[in-house]
Amino acid sequence: MRKISWVLAAVGVAALVSAVAVQGVAASAGPGPATVLKFSTMTPVTGPYVGPANPVRGVAGGGLPWILTAGSGSLKQDGHLMVRVRGLVLANQAPVPPTSGPW
Repeated sequence: MRKISWVLAAVGVAALVSAVAVQGVAASAGPGPATVLKFSTMTPVTGPYVGPANPVRGVAGGGLPWILTAGSGSLKQDGHLMVRVRGLVLANQAPVPPTSGPW
């Protein structure tokens, strides 16, 4: 498996936020915008969900299969999306090319 840049990871994760299990949260009374939702589960893009063939809620999967160790996040009322991901790597599955390159 190969690590990919955090920029590509962030793009892939943001595209999948609509496909994760979410938990609604009541508006907070503290300063700043209220939390609309929080999630503590994310799913990888593998198998038939790689690419545009089987979109989830209209969002196509990433171009290559990937997996992650853990992921969580929240969405604020003002649209601020915070996503935390750990262990994001390209999966050892086709069509990921064999290891080659500077990493």
